[in-house]
Amino acid sequence: MELLWDSVAGVLPAAVLISLCLLFLRLRPKRHLPPGPSPLPILGNLHQLPHEHQEEAFARWSSVYGDLINVKFLSKPALVINSMQAAQDLLVNRSGKYSERPRFVFLDEMMNWGAILATNSSNELFRKYQTWLRSTLQEKSALSRYRPLQYRATSNLLSALLNRPEAFTEHFKRFTGAILMEIAYGHTVTSAEDPLLSFAEETLDYISSYGHPGAAVVDYFPLLKYIPSWMPGMGFKRYANRVRRRVGQMLDAPFQEAADSLLSEAMGNATPSIAATLLEEAMSQGSLTPEHMTDIKGFCGMLLGAGVETTTAVLETFLLAMVMYPECFAKAQKEMDRITEAERLPTLDDKESLPYLECILKETYRWHTVVPLGKFVSTGTALLLSPSAIPHRNLVDDQYRGFDIAAGTIIIPNVWAMSQDETVYPEPQVFRPERFETPDSHKNDPRKFAYGFGRRMCPGRHLAEANVWLAMAHMIATLEITKALDATGREIELQAAFASGFTSHPKDFVCTIRPRSGAVTELVRQMGTISQM
Repeated sequence: MELLWDSVAGVLPAAVLISLCLLFLRLRPKRHLPPGPSPLPILGNLHQLPHEHQEEAFARWSSVYGDLINVKFLSKPALVINSMQAAQDLLVNRSGKYSERPRFVFLDEMMNWGAILATNSSNELFRKYQTWLRSTLQEKSALSRYRPLQYRATSNLLSALLNRPEAFTEHFKRFTGAILMEIAYGHTVTSAEDPLLSFAEETLDYISSYGHPGAAVVDYFPLLKYIPSWMPGMGFKRYANRVRRRVGQMLDAPFQEAADSLLSEAMGNATPSIAATLLEEAMSQGSLTPEHMTDIKGFCGMLLGAGVETTTAVLETFLLAMVMYPECFAKAQKEMDRITEAERLPTLDDKESLPYLECILKETYRWHTVVPLGKFVSTGTALLLSPSAIPHRNLVDDQYRGFDIAAGTIIIPNVWAMSQDETVYPEPQVFRPERFETPDSHKNDPRKFAYGFGRRMCPGRHLAEANVWLAMAHMIATLEITKALDATGREIELQAAFASGFTSHPKDFVCTIRPRSGAVTELVRQMGTISQM
C-alpha cells in the first residue's frame, strides 16, 4: 500500500500539470490565422516548396489563399506577403512592430556575419549604425564627395568593356566593389587582380552559397553548433569555421590599411574614407575603445558586403534587356545624343534631362527583382537567408484584416510577386519602360519594394542607384549592344532566364559589345581610364 501511494504521489504532480496545460490550451482563444497550405507535423510546409524559385510557388499559392499566406518551416511560423499594399501596410506603416530580424545561428554566430549585421533595431549597435549611415551615405553633402570616385570607376568600367566585352559580369563586380572599397577604406583598386577586393569577393561567394545540409537545422536546433566538427553530419560546421576565418580577414585587412594611413599621416590628412573618418572622430573624442573599433570594422564590412552582388545583378539584367529589346536601347541612345551631342559623357547632373533612361532604370528593377524574396531562400530542407538582408520578424502580437499575426512570426515579402502583379503591371513579362511614362506611374514605382521596406530599407540605396544610373547612362552613350552571332552568322536568340538564389542573376548569356564610334573610344581613352581593369 505504501509503495502504491508513493507511485501515486510521484505521478500526481505530473498528471495535474498535464491537465492544467490541456485546460489552458482548450480555454485559450484560437488564433484566426491567414489561410495557407496544410502543414505536416514537424516538417511544416517545407515539403511543398520546390528547390528553386520559391517566389514563383508562393505567387501561385496566392491565387488560392490570397496575398497573405500562413506557412510553417519546421516549428517556425512565417507569413508570406505577396502584394505591395500589404507590405506597405505592415512593413512600412507599422515598421515599429516589424523591423526586427530572426536569429540565425549558422549565418550570424557560426560564420560571424553577425559582426557585420546589426540585426536588432532596439539595441545600441543598430542605433550607432543608423547614425553613421546618415552622416556617410544619406546626407547630400556626403554623397557629393563620392562623385569624382564614381565617375572614375564608371570610366574604368567602359574601358574594361571595350577591352574585354565578353567578361562583362566580372567588370560589373569590379565597378561596384572598387567604389565601395574606396569609400569604406580609402583603398584604390588599380587592377582586376586587386588582392583585397578579390579576397572580399571570394568570401562573399562562400557566404552566398552556404546551402549545406544542416545549415538550417542548426537554426532550429542551436545545440547542434556545440557538437564537434569531426562528427558525421557536421560538414556544415567545418564549412562555417572556414568562412568565419575568411570573414575575419575580410574585415581586418582593409581596415588595418585605413588605420595605418590615419596613423602615418597628420590628423586630417589621411586617405579619405569612412573608416578613417570614424576612427579620427573617435580618437578626437577619446572614445576609441576596442569595442568601438570592432563596431567600425563591422560597419565598413557591411557597406562592402551589401552592395556588390545586387548591383552586379541589376546591371546584368539591364544588359540582357537591352539585347532582347533593341528598340528600347535605340530610343535611349536617341535621348542621350540630344543631351551629350556625342561630345561628352553624361553626368549625374543630366539625370532630370533623361526621363526615358529613368523609365529604363525603373523597369529594370521591376522586370526582374534581383532579391526576389527579401533574401529568403529555401532549399526544401533548409531555411536560408542572405548575408546582406534577412526577413522581418514582428515584435508583438498584431492583427491585420482580421487575421492574427503572432509575435515572432517570420515575415517574408515576396517582391517578385509584387513586380509581376498583372493588375499593377500589365504584361509583366515584357520589358516596357513606357509603363512608367504616365503621370501617375510614381504610385507603382518598383523602388518601393526593390530596396526593402520600412526601417529595413537598404541604407545605401542612394549611392547604389547613382552607381547603377551612371553605368547605364555611360553604356548607352558609348556602346552598341546587340545579339551575338553563331558560327553560321545567325543571331543567337536570348530568353529571360534567371538563376535561383540569394541574389538572382540572369543565367549565362552572350552578346556583342562594341564602341559606337572611334570618337567614343578616343573620348573614353582621354579620360585617363585604367585600361587593364
